[in-house]
Amino acid sequence: MRAVSRPGEWLNPGDSVVVAPGGDLMAGPLHQEHGLLLAEIEPSRVAAAHRTLDVAGTKRNDIFRLSVDRRVSAPVVYETDQTRTNPD
Repeated sequence: MRAVSRPGEWLNPGDSVVVAPGGDLMAGPLHQEHGLLLAEIEPSRVAAAHRTLDVAGTKRNDIFRLSVDRRVSAPVVYETDQTRTNPD
């Protein structure tokens, strides 16, 4: 299916923003307008921000646990329709 729009109509309103590592809004939002968002960065803060950004939620040790299975196993397992188990 292909999206169809009328001339001048926005398929996506945008709402682009630039956000600082601490969550402060640095530029934007641009809502239904064309433009460039610019913000200065401090390169010295980049490494620290990357270390604290937890996109997977792994620092939530109250709800996540890391478990390592040390048993030797095959790196690839080929399944057929007969051997596949249904997780449902």
